[in-house]
Amino acid sequence: MSSVDVLIPTYNPDPRFLKEALESLQAQTFTSWKAFIHEDPSAGDTESIVKPFLSDERITFKKSPERLGIGGNWNACFNATSAPIVAYLFQDDLWTQDYLETAVKILNDNSNVGFVAMGHEYKFEDESGSKRCFKRLLRIKKKRFPSGVIDGDKFLKKWLRRGFWPNLVGEPDFVVMSRGEMELAGSFHLTMKQLLDTEYWVRMLEVTDLYNETKNLGQFRVHGGAATAQNRVDGRGIFDRLEIISRYIKKGSVPTRLTAIFAFVMQILRMVFHAFKHPLLALKLFKKILPIKH
Repeated sequence: MSSVDVLIPTYNPDPRFLKEALESLQAQTFTSWKAFIHEDPSAGDTESIVKPFLSDERITFKKSPERLGIGGNWNACFNATSAPIVAYLFQDDLWTQDYLETAVKILNDNSNVGFVAMGHEYKFEDESGSKRCFKRLLRIKKKRFPSGVIDGDKFLKKWLRRGFWPNLVGEPDFVVMSRGEMELAGSFHLTMKQLLDTEYWVRMLEVTDLYNETKNLGQFRVHGGAATAQNRVDGRGIFDRLEIISRYIKKGSVPTRLTAIFAFVMQILRMVFHAFKHPLLALKLFKKILPIKH
């Protein structure tokens, strides 16, 4: 039976949310797991929040001596562990009791599959998140992201044509991965904030096939304090997507490069359209992103 490393990167967690996340982990029907909680230096006392859970010998905690950022924290979790299957669990989110059991069975039954996208719902904690955007995402996934084994190369080509929009694979704590394929794909991007998960799924699809499990197996919390919401406001995802697409302009066959150029141009046109439609928002965004001195 394969063992699982559950990787829990934390930064300024909400105590209630983190406790509920850890409780959902301890409730798993699959019990051959070890959890590593790794804190990026935070304002609060994360260790006191997780201390009651450390009596479970499967759970360990470590605080980084320096700020690593999102990708750096994810990588630190991975590098400190060694189990053949990796499952990230974020500090805000919840798994159903059969989450790990379902994922491990899929990976064991499908030797050509290196990662599994796990179905989940979105739990809105306040009015800061865009319910319409997430509902639209679920509709697109239902239409364009079939259940079962998905050929990585074919899916990647189709996704490139859409400019890698939207993130069909999902958030990292609802994707369970084989460590071997992760080592082939490499580390998470260190400077991207909004689309580093999309960028990583692209690299995973280059080396392995994917399985999409459509059963609802957890809840992704949406609230104003979450990294996802704050990064969306920051706006850097626009440039993250262009960076991902540009890689395919520089490599691959002629058809692949042409597809990437088309996707790049379409992304630029969308940016221009939104800038004209929302000029004040666009100005605010570029002031944040560009080194403009006042």
